[in-house]
Amino acid sequence: MTALLLIAMVLAFILVDYVVQLRQAKVTVPVTARKPVPLFSQIEDLLPKGVFAAPGQIWSTVLTNGHVRMGASRLILNALQNVSAVVLPEPGKQVKKGDVLFTVQWGDRQASFRAPASGRIAAVNTELLQHPMRLSGDTNSSWAVVLQPDNLSASVKAMRIGEEAYQLLRNEVNQLRDFFAQFSSQPAMAQALQDGGLPVAGALQNLPADVWQKFVHEFIETSAAETQEN
Repeated sequence: MTALLLIAMVLAFILVDYVVQLRQAKVTVPVTARKPVPLFSQIEDLLPKGVFAAPGQIWSTVLTNGHVRMGASRLILNALQNVSAVVLPEPGKQVKKGDVLFTVQWGDRQASFRAPASGRIAAVNTELLQHPMRLSGDTNSSWAVVLQPDNLSASVKAMRIGEEAYQLLRNEVNQLRDFFAQFSSQPAMAQALQDGGLPVAGALQNLPADVWQKFVHEFIETSAAETQEN
């Protein structure tokens, strides 16, 4: 009887301690002390493992039939956020390296992403026409086009994967940081970067028109031109 009473007392103490800890865990943090959780907090979040990156803010995956599925860089999409429309090419269209592959619109502004390789448009993601925000999702839903490359081996050589891809992204983040620094006196750019250097969600939404054009030229058009030269 004494042993049973002792066990009951121990269990009672454990239960009381659990209840106290549970109540402490539910204590709310003052709103002023909370910090917004960034969508992407590190370089590795921008590109899933096994996915290629290419200049021109394009990601790609090679399918089992040798075709290449492509979409827009998370780095740029996160900095711009609210995608309002996606313009896709016609299936069967032949494109050359550097040609417009697909166009993304944010209200009255747009940016055209260019092909990192020559080939034929084998398929397009028509879901993006009705749900353009899916362009920012996972690689299974956010692809824009499937390209049948003229030369798969040469196409893959122009892309980067693994640590090389992450280094390409680091370079682009550094360039974006320098770009923000040029306009740090403008309210739209005042809090453009998270801790660690990645852009906050929507950092580029309110750019003046001239700065927007400069951004598109430096981070999409010029970067894509580097692909053409390789």
